[in-house]
Amino acid sequence: MPLGPYASFIVTSYALVTAVVLVLIVWIAIDYRRQKERLRELEASGVTRRSGRNAGCRMRPRNYARKPYRHSGHVRHLQLLSGK
Repeated sequence: MPLGPYASFIVTSYALVTAVVLVLIVWIAIDYRRQKERLRELEASGVTRRSGRNAGCRMRPRNYARKPYRHSGHVRHLQLLSGK
């Protein structure tokens, strides 16, 4: 497939983007391992997560539906925008 006079620019651009994406993937994988190790160290020292399974009554049931935010000014603004 001929790329024309801009072939070197196109190939170089794709190569650089590929390299940046690979570097980001490696960086995220390394950071993930470090975070997991740090979390293990903290849990071993007695620090617990508030979001753990034993969070108590602060957890919502799975079927809990949060009610939408209703504010009279917000509703009035929407009514003005919709023409009602």
